[in-house]
Amino acid sequence: MGSRRYLLILFVLVFAASLVAGCGGSKTEPRKEPGGDKKAAKWPEKPIEWVLAQSPGGGTDIFARQIAKPLSRELGQEVRVVNYSQGPAAAGLYISKQPVDGYTWSDTAGVAVGHARGIPGIGFDNWEPIANCQNDPRWLVVLKNSKFKDAREMLEHAKKSPVTVGGVAPDGPDALAVYLLSKKSGAKFKYVPFDGTGEVITAAMGGNLDVMAGSLVSFAALMKSGDARPILLFGDQKADKFPDVPTAKDLGYDVVMATYRGMGVLKNTPQEVKDRIKEAVAKAVQDPEYQQYVKSSYLDIIPGVTYGADAMKQLKQLSDATAEFLADMKKLQEKKN
Repeated sequence: MGSRRYLLILFVLVFAASLVAGCGGSKTEPRKEPGGDKKAAKWPEKPIEWVLAQSPGGGTDIFARQIAKPLSRELGQEVRVVNYSQGPAAAGLYISKQPVDGYTWSDTAGVAVGHARGIPGIGFDNWEPIANCQNDPRWLVVLKNSKFKDAREMLEHAKKSPVTVGGVAPDGPDALAVYLLSKKSGAKFKYVPFDGTGEVITAAMGGNLDVMAGSLVSFAALMKSGDARPILLFGDQKADKFPDVPTAKDLGYDVVMATYRGMGVLKNTPQEVKDRIKEAVAKAVQDPEYQQYVKSSYLDIIPGVTYGADAMKQLKQLSDATAEFLADMKKLQEKKN
């Protein structure tokens, strides 16, 4: 912990400069593939490439590989998950240059965040979601011996003295949830970014964090053993499995933050192809093996799959929240300079 720099939200954010760099990318116009309608009638005739900017082993990668199995069976062609190690910009540029034929997919949340940051390649101008298969909200979690009984008590304390919160990445959903809660409630948080949830848990168990932020699946083992408990949900509504845990909205703060996991394609992909993918997704999410993974990972907290315009609404909400965060960080950096 000594080598890590605390990030006092709303005051000093040492990572602000890196966050705002590269924002405001150019608009990319959608393309249309010649003869696409004729090709769509026989689609798919070859394997499908699902390009992820995320690294292997993370939540999005695990989701993609789990659902790729039933999707491959439903489509009659292999859905190949490819981790693009060069990063989001390179992955987006690669996808944007592929034929508009439905054989190259992307994830969804990554595109939304990239759109807010102006990362070139794919964005809302030349891309659209097929579906968000998972709505994985952010939570605040404490260890069983926490000094905070619940979220209300924690927030009251944070309005008087900063509360230290650990999460993954300086500019991901964990950071955004904590930042927006701070902005809307007036509570003060020291947000400490880590490379993975394992490090967050280790820091908390070592007494270096008051609260942990993240996806509930990340804390599943601790919760099942009784060593941790959730105190706040950044969702639109309460979770049936945790009826005593309020949402930020329940406490009067309109903060909703989630990771959406799904697939999307370039705009102007033939409608017949998009319909075929949608049909396959609707069947794949009911696959018993996939459902077992969902339930064991607390990913059924907010059930249901969103398609098309509904999925885009969720992604625009995430993109807008990211844009707000980046704009505030830019202002703070300018004041600091």
